[in-house]
Amino acid sequence: MGQPAGFFIRFWAFVLDLLLLGVLEEGILLFWPSHYPYPRAGVFILYFTFWTGYTGQTLGKWALNLRVTDQWGLYPVGYPKAFFRTLGYLVNLLAWGLGFLWIIGDREKRGWHDLLARTRVCKC
Repeated sequence: MGQPAGFFIRFWAFVLDLLLLGVLEEGILLFWPSHYPYPRAGVFILYFTFWTGYTGQTLGKWALNLRVTDQWGLYPVGYPKAFFRTLGYLVNLLAWGLGFLWIIGDREKRGWHDLLARTRVCKC
């Protein structure tokens, strides 16, 4: 199992993912019928669940050499864990980001979303 990834490198991986999602969203909106609402939250959940479940890395984590593992260091974590982890992002946001800031003080560098899904993020 690799060294736990800290808050700031994880933050920058998340920023890269959000930038990528923004570009993807612009491409999708070119062809999206204007009379249908765009499922922004659904795209967010699908992106993070798919990549984390399939490879253990979103593209932002891949770029910064990070990987999501289960609590024993195995990856990929699979879709159920990835889905619960992604739902944990939403819980963190509803709590004004406290679940993300939890990473700073936790000795294993795990946020609420990691604790919920029993995952961790390690440097590869």
